[in-house]
Amino acid sequence: MKTTPFKSLSSIRIVALLATCLIGFASSVTAQIIDIKGVGDAKTVDAQGKALPDGEPAKKAIINAAVFAIDTALQGQSDNIRQQFQERIVGDATRVEEVRKMISNAKVETNPDTVQRMVRATISGKLDLTELKDYMNKKDKLQSAVKRTELEMAVFFTVRRSTQVSRGAAVVSEANTDSTNSETAKEEAEEASLTVEEVVNRKETNTDSTDIVEKADKISWESDAQLKEPFGSGLIGQFTDKGFENVVDGSFFEVSDEMDKDITSRGQPSPKTLKQLVNEVRAEGGIEEKKIQSDPQLVKSLRLILDGMNHKITQADVGKTIAELLSEVEVENIEGGIELIVIGSLDFSIPTKDPISGMNMVEATMSGKVMMVTKSSIPRTVAALEPKSFKAIGDTQEVAKKRVLEAMAPLTADEIISKLKNNGIL
Repeated sequence: MKTTPFKSLSSIRIVALLATCLIGFASSVTAQIIDIKGVGDAKTVDAQGKALPDGEPAKKAIINAAVFAIDTALQGQSDNIRQQFQERIVGDATRVEEVRKMISNAKVETNPDTVQRMVRATISGKLDLTELKDYMNKKDKLQSAVKRTELEMAVFFTVRRSTQVSRGAAVVSEANTDSTNSETAKEEAEEASLTVEEVVNRKETNTDSTDIVEKADKISWESDAQLKEPFGSGLIGQFTDKGFENVVDGSFFEVSDEMDKDITSRGQPSPKTLKQLVNEVRAEGGIEEKKIQSDPQLVKSLRLILDGMNHKITQADVGKTIAELLSEVEVENIEGGIELIVIGSLDFSIPTKDPISGMNMVEATMSGKVMMVTKSSIPRTVAALEPKSFKAIGDTQEVAKKRVLEAMAPLTADEIISKLKNNGIL
């Protein structure tokens, strides 16, 4: 009987220990911990070349690294959770910051690059997928949609890929007494994964002074038709989902090829091409001479135009020009016309290897503008799009590119809609 109190005390301790173990076991079952690693960049200057406040670029680079790390880790999970992350987290600074704080055992490094005027951040740590899922399930989708609008918009986007980046600096020495000089130039070309270095030396006489002349980077671009089609389709699909009822693919216009050539070679359409574009848009297509053939894209676009005219495309219409078709329907039933033109490019950099995973990494940057066009007034720019970039990794370059395209379509649509809303167009 004297040992009873001790037995009771021992029993209490055993029960408490079992309860603690059960709680720990339940937590381990609930938690789903994954390792994450990623890199992110941020410019140290604004669009005008003015230096940003101290600390701001590094903070942004860390945020970008965290988003990239989480998105990369989610590529190995179900498509649903990655889609939730894109729709409910990416693009909202407050939500991104809250998710970043979920990263445990975080290790962060930042390295400034004064030549490129940027900061690169590297982040690694652990993330509880269960906590992330619970957080996202409590959040609504980020609202970038518009009220149903009958504004008509033509979208011209050129997809380019970088084929070569030339970098270099020249050391020039000049004499005070004559015109002789010595020059040592060094230039390296990066093409795919090949790096070539060339050193040229030319000396004539001794000199009295030395100057270092910095050379700007020279990037060579090529148009990528294979990537343009899926990006264009995805972008127009995003606009339709977000409330636009009348969006026209720019490839339907004859000027489309010239737009691609100009933007690929010079970054923007020439005045001549721009004038041709506006004239075609004002003519509601500029395609009067095109004949209806079996081209699915052409037939689809024509149906969009003719649906409101109570005219159905039949076999009897094959071979007719659009002008002939329009003469057979009540053109007066058409109200308005294309009012907005989106002009932009999606630029893919040369694929590299992710420094952390060793997988193929692809980055693309979107830029552009939106113009308003009427029948009589001079077209004017109503929105300048902020450049948006996205990185993705994959076992192959094609897989990485596909992931970039999937992410860039909604990012681009959201940026355009946001700018039009802020400027009172929507």
